[in-house]
Amino acid sequence: MERELIKIIHPIGQGAFISERHDNFNVVYDCGVDWPNRNSKYVYQLVKNSFAKGATIDILFISHFDYDHISKIPILQTNFRIKKVVMPFISSENRFLLSELYKGMGVTQDIQSIIDSPQDFFSESQIIEVQPFENNEEETQAPTIQIDDIKTPFITSGTKLRIDFWEYIPFNLDHLSRSKQFLSLLKAEGIDPKKLSKHFVYTEQLRKKLKRLYEKVKGDINQNSMVIYSGPINPNISALKYYDLKQSISLFPRYRRTLKNRISSVYTGDSSMNDYDLKNIFGSNWKKVIMFQIPHHGDIKSVDIKQLSKDSYICPINFGSYNTYGHPSNNVLAELGKNDQYIKLVTEDPSSILMIKILYETK
Repeated sequence: MERELIKIIHPIGQGAFISERHDNFNVVYDCGVDWPNRNSKYVYQLVKNSFAKGATIDILFISHFDYDHISKIPILQTNFRIKKVVMPFISSENRFLLSELYKGMGVTQDIQSIIDSPQDFFSESQIIEVQPFENNEEETQAPTIQIDDIKTPFITSGTKLRIDFWEYIPFNLDHLSRSKQFLSLLKAEGIDPKKLSKHFVYTEQLRKKLKRLYEKVKGDINQNSMVIYSGPINPNISALKYYDLKQSISLFPRYRRTLKNRISSVYTGDSSMNDYDLKNIFGSNWKKVIMFQIPHHGDIKSVDIKQLSKDSYICPINFGSYNTYGHPSNNVLAELGKNDQYIKLVTEDPSSILMIKILYETK
């Protein structure tokens, strides 16, 4: 049976918004934009019009809870039906800290609710939390579950979530470091986390202090991110057809030899490649990958080029043109180019969209 897949890296700016459409099965990975662009009418319309009115999003993956990755989820929630939400497990303590941080910054209640009460925010969706990944030297032997058969609210990292012809494999990486770092910074500032919600009046001075702490830890806090593998199950690769819908991007003939049976993707959020080995966590699936999202908007501290040196990949980097973080790093771009990677810069410019159509047959 011939299948159609469309992968889209949406031009949302300094944030992230990725979708996959398998025939009539829709998947989203993150949906947010940074704080300075929170009121952008362009971003609002982009998200609202990303699917047909009233469409179903079968799975929403949330890589982590930074503002620029979740801030536009309420638009998805308002305009579409979200069946399942797969997110990193977050301890009650860490959930509380993040919620209070956002409250102090003035983040709206709906965004806070995604963190502190996801069951209420996604009241008509099934919530599935992914336990932190315990790294080891062996290929992960996690269970395989049909996505519609999941009954438990928790799954282990590396679990293969399957539909009839496709699978998603999430890994919740380095979860615990986030809580410990932020907790220590709060205590250093003389803030008692246990008293924040019940005994502290949020003055403008506290808002500024919490915002300053958030900016201070931003480089490291993003190391906690759920990385997702997305790939086919037993496709008839001999019938594979691969198309790029944007004519200005020339994948052929240069990349014809690299495609082979590779139509899988890895989405990385704001993870740090220094904290994991792609070949270790994805095992034999890694050789099937053609698209690799460069993590953390191309941040120089988050990218390990050596892990991509054995083959060529389509490497989207999503960032805002006027961001103040130096994203993407020119050194990252130079190293990717030196290693013969196909770099696609996706910004807030609508023409920077990366949209790829893949036709393949399943057995």
